[in-house]
Amino acid sequence: MPVKRRVGKASRLDEYKLQELHEGPGTCLLAGCGYYYTRFSGGDNPTEEQWAEIRQSMREDWQRHGSEVVASWTGQGPCWAETQFGAPR
Repeated sequence: MPVKRRVGKASRLDEYKLQELHEGPGTCLLAGCGYYYTRFSGGDNPTEEQWAEIRQSMREDWQRHGSEVVASWTGQGPCWAETQFGAPR
């Protein structure tokens, strides 16, 4: 009997994170959304350590979902993540 494979919720890329991978960190300004607000709480200005964690989280999502991000990009030229992290695998 075939095994039903499930995709974990953590592996999905929501529309706000997708927007930030397209346009860069901090472009999603809705409270509780995007990379910064889902990882940290409090002030509007992340510290350098927090920015490093945000970029690492973005890099991990880029490695996992890079082809999906590129396929959904409608802007001209490469999206932000492609210029920062290189071509998707």
